Amino acid sequence: MKRKGENPSQENVEKWRKEQIPTENENYTHLNFKLELRDATTIFIALEKFIQQAKGYLEGVRSEDIAAYYCRSSPECQEIFQILEAGKRKPQEYALIFETLECMLIRFGDDLSNLKTVGHSLVRRLLAGHMGAIFSMLWPSNKASHIKASLKLLTSMVMLSDSTARDVQAQFDFTHQALPALLLRRNIQDPQDIRTCLLQFIMSFLNSGDSSVVRQLVEQKGFLNSIFFGMVNDRLSTVQLILGTLQEKVVLNPYISKTAKIRLFNDNILKQLLQLYKWKGPTKWKASQEDAMEQELEIEEDENEDRKVVREQRNVTLDQKRQK
Repeated sequence: MKRKGENPSQENVEKWRKEQIPTENENYTHLNFKLELRDATTIFIALEKFIQQAKGYLEGVRSEDIAAYYCRSSPECQEIFQILEAGKRKPQEYALIFETLECMLIRFGDDLSNLKTVGHSLVRRLLAGHMGAIFSMLWPSNKASHIKASLKLLTSMVMLSDSTARDVQAQFDFTHQALPALLLRRNIQDPQDIRTCLLQFIMSFLNSGDSSVVRQLVEQKGFLNSIFFGMVNDRLSTVQLILGTLQEKVVLNPYISKTAKIRLFNDNILKQLLQLYKWKGPTKWKASQEDAMEQELEIEEDENEDRKVVREQRNVTLDQKRQK
């Protein structure tokens, strides 16, 4: 309700002034962060503030480069790892820790090349002692935000450098039982839903720049094949990311054998790609029985192909013995 004698232009001025008053979090610094991490009652509040400040800096709306300042004052991120290593945490607590670490890794990969050694140390420490916690957050029974925090942390670990991509690939369980279910987790209201985050994680290996990483991923039995099912309902940006990355990093890559390419782009996968001519985009999508059967058929054909190779090798061996 307007006050008497106040015109609309005055209201706008008052509103503008209120918006210019900095909130507590806008003045949040790495010193505040470290201080609050010492108090058990403010640890996770501090992590939330850190995440908000770090993301705000990357978006250009905050002046404090909190990730850089914190890592310069605590090169090993000891306070955060103490929280992580203090015992089993609740999923929402793990999510905040993972988001904090993700913000740091993104910042290191941005333009803080002088702090990449800190990032490498951080990734090695996560791989050495905390993959169990990261994997535990991937189970479909967890909330979407918790699963995404884990996937985004993994993606930032891969994207930091070629060496971290190799390290993560060596440690990551590509046969983890949760992964197929995560590819089916969609939310048309969320442009960064679980399926999208998982696809971005997978693509991060291909974009690592290391041919050995790309080759191993392509040769990982059935793993890349699974991403094609349901692409007809992915967002345009996701489809473009997948197709563009595969064309550049796999199809046109001379270090990937023709055999591996043919095995990846087999008849079933080509059928999935042809469906993109009827691209629908995000809809109220539900995994159909047909999709499930096609994925099972894909796995079965891979297994049959393996058996065929074994039989052929055995027949060659028998023929050689007969000739002798």
